[in-house]
Amino acid sequence: MSGDTNHAGSPNVQVFTIGVSGVVTLNALSIVSGTTTGSGGGIANNGTLTVQNSSLSGNSASVNGGGIYNDGTLTVQNSTLSGNSTFSDGGGIYNYYGTLTVQNSTLSATRPPSAAASTTTMAR
Repeated sequence: MSGDTNHAGSPNVQVFTIGVSGVVTLNALSIVSGTTTGSGGGIANNGTLTVQNSSLSGNSASVNGGGIYNDGTLTVQNSTLSGNSTFSDGGGIYNYYGTLTVQNSTLSATRPPSAAASTTTMAR
């Protein structure tokens, strides 16, 4: 799934948005080139989301969570998040008061480098 909907070589949309009542499993997907002026360039999650056997790369957000913004329940399993970026926090994942579980996954090469090693969590 690509955020480059017009195939012009540059991202122009957020790839997925999961609403508060959503219960979604994404399996064996490549989520690339998503972008947003808000949070969650690849995925913005406010519901219950499981990402399995997938990759997220080249996604960007102007606010938080270049790869994934989470304000719900997020489980990432056997997946790779790399090369995602943000102008603020959580280049790979920004967990905003949500529940986050990461298992057997790789988060790497995110920007900015100060984005807490790819994952930023806000606690209640």
